[in-house]
Amino acid sequence: MLNFMLVLALLICVFASAMRRVAAPSANLWLRLTALGICLIQFVEIGPRLELVPAYLVAGVFAVLVAISMTQKLLAKAANPSILDLPSPRSRGAFMMTLVRWTGIAGGTLALLLAALLLAAFHSLDFPAPTGPYAIGTSEFRLTDAAREELFTERSGDYRQILVRVTYPAANDDAFARLPRDTIQGTAAIVVGLVWPNPVTVSWGAVVTHARRNAPLASTQQRYPVLVYSHGMAGNAEMNTVLAQHLASHGYIVMAINHSFLSSGFRLADGTMIGIERILKSPVSDTEDQDRRKEELDALIEAAPAERRAGLIREKAAVNPQQSAVDAGRHELMSADQRFLLASLDSLPSDSMVAGRVDLGRTGVFGMSSGGAATHITCTRDPRCRAGLNLDGSQPLTLDLPPLHVPFMHVGQEGHFLLAFSHERAEAKSYLVSVRGATHISFTDYVLSLHRLRYLGDVLGTIDGERMLDLVNDYVLAFFDETLLGRNEVILDGVTPDRYPEVVMLSKE
Repeated sequence: MLNFMLVLALLICVFASAMRRVAAPSANLWLRLTALGICLIQFVEIGPRLELVPAYLVAGVFAVLVAISMTQKLLAKAANPSILDLPSPRSRGAFMMTLVRWTGIAGGTLALLLAALLLAAFHSLDFPAPTGPYAIGTSEFRLTDAAREELFTERSGDYRQILVRVTYPAANDDAFARLPRDTIQGTAAIVVGLVWPNPVTVSWGAVVTHARRNAPLASTQQRYPVLVYSHGMAGNAEMNTVLAQHLASHGYIVMAINHSFLSSGFRLADGTMIGIERILKSPVSDTEDQDRRKEELDALIEAAPAERRAGLIREKAAVNPQQSAVDAGRHELMSADQRFLLASLDSLPSDSMVAGRVDLGRTGVFGMSSGGAATHITCTRDPRCRAGLNLDGSQPLTLDLPPLHVPFMHVGQEGHFLLAFSHERAEAKSYLVSVRGATHISFTDYVLSLHRLRYLGDVLGTIDGERMLDLVNDYVLAFFDETLLGRNEVILDGVTPDRYPEVVMLSKE
């Protein structure tokens, strides 16, 4: 509300400037001082937001005008008012000043309308409160894999780093309440950070979550089941924060990997921010002919019967084999990061808040988009993955992986062939959860923060954002409760269609 109040106050100031023959100079001055006061309060109470940068620029102009006005008053009191006298209304200078003033009024109005539009597009609703019995803590730790040299740097001796964001069940006491609230990047910061990563874009517009930073781990259990999470390509470890905190509130330690050089903003140990420019500037991008051929194959894949789709998808990957190899390599790298973290669970840094409290016999892996495809790879190769879950992840290389031999849940949009293909080939308990009305982005927190862009139906789908988050929370929690904790979950029996009629679920043993 304070963000919109700032835009409104500045807009009133702009209109008052346009009507200066009606409004007294003192009224203009007080309006501007009030708007600047609201701007200061917004900075302190909420923090700076990237969406409001156009409004901050307008506020800066008014700050200069207020300073000039106050200086003029001081000079007038000193009996020397002529120093800053404006030219006569009939002079050429007066005409230029009028032109500048109206140009500024028009520019200020457009800037404030832009700020209002950006606020409407990127304004985040409050995250829904987790439903579990535990309070939630969060911390971070960094791991370096001395066995793998970093592929994205040119210096020898650079080893692969991952930054792990841990969300866990916390002790709920007076000390917990006094700890600082955890914040994550707002959507605008993520969008800007895709091409311009730096500490400013990461911190401006932070969203407050339900977790407290560095809270002590709950003492209810000696050890807790652990879930390793991977984000989508060019995403970040926070893109499924609602789900991570929901799982933690029910007794899981969730370790979200921020994959260096594959995320929208990775911070190296020295503080350097790394974006995805290497991904955006891929040297093996498709040519026009390759683009055209892929579009033709997309149409064929859409219309083809199930038995022909795998071959067509392989044919599409072969159109640009170099790019397909690069894409596959990135997914393999994410899977290697997951396996490295799984191998490190028994020797976590002492400052990780959960060192020595992880149940190594109850470990699951899940991910969204590319992170989900990487999870599929990991669970076919690493026995430490006791259960896996893929949120709408798609990669042609999964067609040629061996069948899954661990419990697995595939959650995605309706008609997601690769998920259905993997489900049919699975040789262990498997679930295929298809959600009508969902799109790819629906399986992230963005379905909530971008709710005002619902008119872009192909982007956000038709399902309500809060309902989508509830749906994902319920199915993911039920799956891991069943497979890692041995509980019987009614929602997985397929006998509760009234609860989520948007869902079609298939299962096999």
